[in-house]
Amino acid sequence: MDLPPSDCIEFLKGLKDDDSVLEKGFAHTVFTGDMGDIKELPEWVGSSVNWDIPGGNALKQLWEQVNKKGQAKFLYGLRIPRKEIDTLIGVWGDKNLAYEIRPEDGNNYHGHILFPKSLQSRHRETICGQLANAFVHLHKQEEENA
Repeated sequence: MDLPPSDCIEFLKGLKDDDSVLEKGFAHTVFTGDMGDIKELPEWVGSSVNWDIPGGNALKQLWEQVNKKGQAKFLYGLRIPRKEIDTLIGVWGDKNLAYEIRPEDGNNYHGHILFPKSLQSRHRETICGQLANAFVHLHKQEEENA
């Protein structure tokens, strides 16, 4: 697992629709909804994020992603400080929660929030809910691209 640069202090989680945005906070499904296997890490599952690398523009890259229909893939972006996930790793342990940066074609900011496959789903949902509600800003594409 490659870690983001130490000066990378926040990450963005893209949200597809209004269903992810709740008036009283964010559900664990913000992260568990897109969780999947990672070929290179067979014991882990991950939820995709974009690391906000200094000097880069992870938010612009998030807005530029499109689905198979050519429409914007994400309408919202949660900005979450790295220190929040580091705090949760301190509570839950690095065998239950981790993160990485794993650039893909066209996205140098891509990475994952990682959970072991062996972790009970209720614990994973608890961690994901805590992480989702640790956001510092909710970006809305329609407002920022106006």
